[in-house]
Amino acid sequence: MTHPRPRSGSPPGEGPQKWWWPRPDPDNPWYRFAGWLVELSDRVTWEIHASGSSIVADFRAVRVGEASLTGGGTVKLGPGRGRLFLDGSFRVEVPDDVGVSVEGEAEVPSGWTATELGYTSPGGVGWTVVVSGSVTFVRVPGA
Repeated sequence: MTHPRPRSGSPPGEGPQKWWWPRPDPDNPWYRFAGWLVELSDRVTWEIHASGSSIVADFRAVRVGEASLTGGGTVKLGPGRGRLFLDGSFRVEVPDDVGVSVEGEAEVPSGWTATELGYTSPGGVGWTVVVSGSVTFVRVPGA
């Protein structure tokens, strides 16, 4: 399930915080077993909380203040910055030109620097990813 919401302090004119809580209908097997595709505006900064065994979170064109993902799946990071909490088994795709600071133990590409808290990628300041579980970071060609 995905639970996105705009952060307080959204750009003027965007309105107050909005919550979206999709819930499967227990009497309808289609919604109980089908996935959700949620497209978010790039005009606000989002806080996203999702859990599931096959999450695909594409943050390449979405402004994220903070995201928390539990379970497993794939995360695609893009330019910008945000704070991401991962708990479970995830593969994180990082473009060559995007900086990442990892807090916790993770499998990272060669060329990343070990730090007191985890690892830092080449590419400057960007995302902070706090990991718990089995998380693998891979480099992909820049956007």
